[in-house]
Amino acid sequence: MNVNKAILKVNDTFKDWNEVDVIVNQHARQTDFVAIKIRKDLDDVDKMIVWRRVYTCWKSGTNKPKKVENITLNHDATTTKTKCPWQASFYFGKRAATIHLSKFNNVHNHQCDPVTIEFAPKNQHFPQAMLDKIEHYTVNRHEVTSYKEKESI
Repeated sequence: MNVNKAILKVNDTFKDWNEVDVIVNQHARQTDFVAIKIRKDLDDVDKMIVWRRVYTCWKSGTNKPKKVENITLNHDATTTKTKCPWQASFYFGKRAATIHLSKFNNVHNHQCDPVTIEFAPKNQHFPQAMLDKIEHYTVNRHEVTSYKEKESI
């Protein structure tokens, strides 16, 4: 059992947006769902200042199929969207020193499953070791890499 359980409550304060991101993702992993960022409000003058950030469950929203009149061009597909109401809104006031959790709806309308976390698009990426090999082979593509290639030279 994890002693450092991330518990979110309205009016919780955070020092920066990185801390908010870590806590929200930790809370999501501990409760077996995936949280995604859906809104970011920036300052009108200084675009580096973030005033508001909203997270939702990755199953929030509705499916918008792109079907066309010609039925032979359509394909059958299923959606994972369930209009899930889970949402966390954070606000950094103009005169505030910290970021506040201003709205938190901790309700899901679907079964939360740890297996789905692995298959979420947000979590599908190459491991760092593989990225390092790709970078090596693309940067050093002109170098001789095998014994047979050396013999042919």
